[in-house]
Amino acid sequence: MNTTPWNTPFLPDISFDDYENPLPDIYKNIYDIPLENGMKLGEKATDFTARIASNKMTISGANLQNAMRDFEYARENEHAYILNSRSEIKNEGLSKLMDKVGIPKNSRGVIYDNNSKQSKQLWNSPEIQEFITNNYLKLLNNKQDNAVEIEFKFNLINMDNFLGIQHCQLYNPHITSDGYFNGIVVDYYDFRYRTPAGIGDFPNNINNWGYSMQEKGFLENHFNIYVIHEKL
Repeated sequence: MNTTPWNTPFLPDISFDDYENPLPDIYKNIYDIPLENGMKLGEKATDFTARIASNKMTISGANLQNAMRDFEYARENEHAYILNSRSEIKNEGLSKLMDKVGIPKNSRGVIYDNNSKQSKQLWNSPEIQEFITNNYLKLLNNKQDNAVEIEFKFNLINMDNFLGIQHCQLYNPHITSDGYFNGIVVDYYDFRYRTPAGIGDFPNNINNWGYSMQEKGFLENHFNIYVIHEKL
């Protein structure tokens, strides 16, 4: 039998008349199959994949598993400390910064000390190293602004900081008289919907999965504080 796209027996419900390539619609239909818990089939598959990938993603993996599974990662990290609300933060300047960037007062969160893998990774990031290089004299003379915005860029070699944080505040950055850089990275883990360029737009599609989990109550928004104390 000479089959064509119009008489292939195992694709009876798919019309090729109006589509050059129907695969995106097939993918979407499978992705959108609802499950009993409110997730879609594709969302559950993404959650499963992300949980495996989290083992290799120091920051984004920790943030995701903490948000999805009641701070599972932080409970097992000796350099992470869970705060049950912002009221446990006694630093007035830090608290005012968190108000300014819109972190709710009843939020839970995690503090990573300067020996954590997370803080070490941020310290070694090109963005923070570039900030120090460009502002060295201000930092040394304590004339730097008390809080500055840092944006981690997306790149295929290391996308972890981008996926886990992207935009954050660097609080009280300065260089001590004995040559240490001190600073505190402050971030609120939440998601806003972004219009993807297509099925291959990985950054925006994974962001929108997080947004869906957030809106359905599967993901807890929380703050993260990373303490940096490193010798220059």
